[in-house]
Amino acid sequence: MGSKGTTEPGYVNSRKQRVIRPTGMPGTDHMQYIYVLECGVCSHRYGANGSDIHIRKCPECQGGQPGLDFGESPPLAPHRVAGVDSCPAGWFRIVRDVTGGALDFQVVSTASDLLDVESRPDVVAIDIPVGLPASGSRICDLEARRHLGSPRGSSVFPAPIRPALSAASHEEASSITEAVDGRRVAAQAWGIFPKVCEVDRLLQEDPEARSRFREVHPEVSFWAWNDGRPIAPGKKTEPGRAARLQLAEAWLGPELLTRARASRRKKDLGDDDILDAVAALWTATRIANGTAQTLPIDPPKDGAGLPMEIVY
Repeated sequence: MGSKGTTEPGYVNSRKQRVIRPTGMPGTDHMQYIYVLECGVCSHRYGANGSDIHIRKCPECQGGQPGLDFGESPPLAPHRVAGVDSCPAGWFRIVRDVTGGALDFQVVSTASDLLDVESRPDVVAIDIPVGLPASGSRICDLEARRHLGSPRGSSVFPAPIRPALSAASHEEASSITEAVDGRRVAAQAWGIFPKVCEVDRLLQEDPEARSRFREVHPEVSFWAWNDGRPIAPGKKTEPGRAARLQLAEAWLGPELLTRARASRRKKDLGDDDILDAVAALWTATRIANGTAQTLPIDPPKDGAGLPMEIVY
């Protein structure tokens, strides 16, 4: 059998493979039983012989041997989904019940609050870069700009490179990026660094968040929603606001902005924040019903095992 302690739930080996539970099912080695392991890098779950746990590598992201069948039923279909956009007050979240259609509008302070127990969504479609390159541009950003064309393609900012996340200032982030990529970080791109860092920390520390969060870009979602046609006017212009609101209210009903904002001030939650969250929610619903697509079709993973993708 495995060394004392290595088969106990909660044990983590040197490759970040965590024991979830015993199954009581016979393993493939003599006198062994199968245990359920979860990868601390990519959250993949698989079965392993008890004697192998201390040396096991993830078959999904670390090139380990295929996992053993442990008889677990397929996961239940998502019941509750969320579309999320950052806003001046923190994060704006729209939660939708997939079956009944009920909506819940909330502003929360931190990314971890997006998974509060009371109304925890099964899918969180969030407008923030998730998988981050060590250098260069992400394929998903390049493809998004190509699909959106001019002028909307300019709304897809380059994702930060992972080495620059440690920067304490715009100047430091630019210096790190310039040393690696030969380019500096635009002021507008620097503006999202704190939110990128916040979500990245959460996904590194919380396997549950990692399994539920998917990256979206509102303009890509609106492009797909609008039959593959980008909405040319900017979201802060009246024609752009009206075009996006027309799609949103055709789906979620009239007076959407009023219902979403409630008593919140526009300086804390703008119309564009609400509509971006609606676009994310539209994609979250597609993820739940199995019709979502990704840019690129087969997304690569970054050095932390996070997918570099834009879902729509």
